[in-house]
Amino acid sequence: MKIKNIKSFIIIFVFIQNYYSIANDSLLFKNEKFAIHPKTGLIANFYLADFKSFEGSIDCGVFKSGNGFNISAMLFGEIPFQSNMHLSFGMGYINRTGNLIINSSFPSRDTSTGQVVVVSTENSLETSLGFLEIQPEIRYVLNEKFISGPLRFVGGFRIYFPLISSFVQKEKIISPENAVFIINNKRIRERNIASGDISSINKIGFGLSLGLENLLKISRKDYFTQQLLVDYNFSDFVKDANWRGLGLRFEFGLRFSFVKEFKTEKHQEIIPPQPPLPEPPIPIKDSVFVLEKSNEELKPSKISIKIKNPKFTLNVGKELLATLPLVNAVFFERNSAVIPSNYILENLPLPSLLSGDAVNIHNYVLVRIAEIVKKNQDAKLIIEGATSGKEQEPEGLSLAKKRAETVRDALIALGVEQNKIKIKANIMPTFISNQDYDEGKIENQRVDIIVLNAPLQEYVSLQKFVELKTNLDLHVDFENIPDTSILYMNSDFLDTSLQIEHSGKYEIHKTKRLEPNENFYKIDAKIKYKNNEFKDSLNFTLDTLKKNVVELELSNFEAILRFDYNSSVLSEDNKGLLKQLVDFLPTGSTIVIYGSTDALGTEKRNIQLESERSRVTEQFIRNISGNKFNIETSPAREKFPEDTPQGRFLNRSIKIKIKKQ
Repeated sequence: MKIKNIKSFIIIFVFIQNYYSIANDSLLFKNEKFAIHPKTGLIANFYLADFKSFEGSIDCGVFKSGNGFNISAMLFGEIPFQSNMHLSFGMGYINRTGNLIINSSFPSRDTSTGQVVVVSTENSLETSLGFLEIQPEIRYVLNEKFISGPLRFVGGFRIYFPLISSFVQKEKIISPENAVFIINNKRIRERNIASGDISSINKIGFGLSLGLENLLKISRKDYFTQQLLVDYNFSDFVKDANWRGLGLRFEFGLRFSFVKEFKTEKHQEIIPPQPPLPEPPIPIKDSVFVLEKSNEELKPSKISIKIKNPKFTLNVGKELLATLPLVNAVFFERNSAVIPSNYILENLPLPSLLSGDAVNIHNYVLVRIAEIVKKNQDAKLIIEGATSGKEQEPEGLSLAKKRAETVRDALIALGVEQNKIKIKANIMPTFISNQDYDEGKIENQRVDIIVLNAPLQEYVSLQKFVELKTNLDLHVDFENIPDTSILYMNSDFLDTSLQIEHSGKYEIHKTKRLEPNENFYKIDAKIKYKNNEFKDSLNFTLDTLKKNVVELELSNFEAILRFDYNSSVLSEDNKGLLKQLVDFLPTGSTIVIYGSTDALGTEKRNIQLESERSRVTEQFIRNISGNKFNIETSPAREKFPEDTPQGRFLNRSIKIKIKKQ
């Protein structure tokens, strides 16, 4: 592995860490004071070398690489830096032992035949390297609920000191079979040529560790951990040779958490009368609930929950959104004119066209096109049936016509007038997908639905968008709850559950989109324990809050404009949409254009096509708007799944996003 590849690997991990650092604060370790984290595991060592010898060893050629497996053991302490980030300091022993091998050959005379033969040997350098390593690091929560606990990014700097440093250098004959070394009149095929301590070992070294750690909860505060780390050593192991180390560590351990102590209000303790005759429940003070009395303990379990210090920001304004792209085609099974079962053929309500999965919403293509025709009086349809060619579909033109007629009948059943539909049939589609690929053949088994005098996609300026930002404190106190019991706070307001690990204050930050006509609002918090539920709620009306009027909201805008296969020509539909966009956007906005292709075709052509589609779109926008906007272009990195025809059609596109001025 080359050094520049290692640097690229490091840059990628640093980018990931920075990317996630903008996420909302986690409540996972909110009131943790510190944690102790012993761990042990296995390490795969890889040597990055370019040397012939070091002090005490024998030059037998250039060693380039080596490897080995051994163990590691570390003890870490962690303190919270942010609610989702910990600073950690660890110390321990890591064995970086390995073996470097080179093969060589030399001429030698065969004493039995008198002929000169080539003797092949294996020269091995077996090292014993053990280090005391000190590792300051950060641990950042990437996902709070990865399996049954959080997934964390780990990044650390290492300082290491040698404890063990020795070597044994051996030479072994590989061929011919009758070749031997004669040492002290003994015939052997393997010999030691050097050994001892590595006297030129560097007394201190530096390195970097990056990786991921998964935590599995085993009690309310404690975790069983597994981590995978990549170690890279900046320093050479020895002073007189180019010899560095790379390690892959898999370690597991136990993480013990120590939380802050909280003073809780003293409540009058209520001890129910002893059996046999139960007494009615005794009223208890303000939000303290007696759940049950343990057979082993005299004290009852208690839980209280209270919402405090709510602060609200109500943002209202207009928002620019784009409807999801429409793949205006129906794809058929080979040699079939039956519309596949995934397509919706009934007048069902359409899902939201402003958000969702564009691939899955293709199932509603016929319903959606029927709605477009109904809303646009002058709209007409041309339905073009096609096949993947007579080689795959021998019925040919007849099959193409049957497919077109099937789609026409389905649209009529959905309410489209028959006189607005014209059908055509062709052996191959007007825009043919690449028949060199099975996926291309499947795409050509289709009916294209061409909509005239109506847009397939439109931009929508919502007259009102409402967003409620809430900050509040959730105070939870509980007593006499066994460590084996895990409490969860559930809330319709949060749309999720929050694990309650200790008594104290939990800060809640939530931004929620509301319906424009919504006025009454409720914030609730509930904890269930056994057969009891404890809750608090806050009710209010939005018209009592001060409204913050925001300018046109653009951050959620994402438009996808499709292109035909292997084409960078803007359709008339696309040009109309771009004109709409120019009319809506304020001067000085930045338009970001992401060029995209599907996976069919050569990589070289796809890269070229991505650039062409972005460039053509940029030029059209500049032609109709001048220098009114800033325009950036980039290849698309996020793409639709390629396992369906509609997914590949959607990838033949450009994606447009907007940055504020």
